[in-house]
Amino acid sequence: MRAQIVKINPKTVVLKNEKGVFATVAKTKLEFEYKIGDIITLEKNGDEVYFLPSTAPSLNSSFDFWDDLEASDSPKRRQPEIEYNNKSTTSALIAILLVFVGYFIAFYICCFTAIGLIIYSFIHMSETDYKNKPFAITITIIAIILLVCEICVAVGNGL
Repeated sequence: MRAQIVKINPKTVVLKNEKGVFATVAKTKLEFEYKIGDIITLEKNGDEVYFLPSTAPSLNSSFDFWDDLEASDSPKRRQPEIEYNNKSTTSALIAILLVFVGYFIAFYICCFTAIGLIIYSFIHMSETDYKNKPFAITITIIAIILLVCEICVAVGNGL
């Protein structure tokens, strides 16, 4: 409901609502600056009445109070969530599997595929969840060590 301030007394303010009904309100209830003639909004919640200045947004207005609050939040809250994946860990595990297969069959195919998967693992390391990142790094390092060992064995055998 809307009302207009029609009189200001030392301790009270006289309001007139849209229906022409007068009401006297203690000055302590109006927690904003006001003067005679100002329009205020009265909101009721159960037995409690809230007095709002005319500049306050209402539920009927096109201005959305909650959107304004979200816009004023810190940038940290407004940033979109980063989607994590486990591509790095998966590719490193597949590289390890290919290194073991390469010991027995298709050395060159498995070796070059493992190198590609290790590179792929490094590229997607930044997208790995911070909880899984140490595991992904460890698996990738193990894949590199096994690949180097396989290449050393192959060179030693004359491949």
